[in-house]
Amino acid sequence: MTTYGVTPEGFRRPTLEELIRQFEDEERAEIGDDLDVSAESIPGQFNGIYGRSLSIAWEALEAAYHGFDPDAAEGRLLEMLAKLTGT
Repeated sequence: MTTYGVTPEGFRRPTLEELIRQFEDEERAEIGDDLDVSAESIPGQFNGIYGRSLSIAWEALEAAYHGFDPDAAEGRLLEMLAKLTGT
């Protein structure tokens, strides 16, 4: 299993495809290997909806993480960081 979030190498955000694959793997483990999780199935539709929402949340976490790095911060986050450091 891949580690997401803050790692020794920096911030690792899962892709939408990784999130959906994780949902599918967990559903198959709990329900059965023959569960239809294709994009056209009901479970597949839910996986896409929840995966997209979770992906947006991960993007926000990544932006917050980079907001404390003056070399990576942009816009409002960079302005707020400059206020904290007095630069």
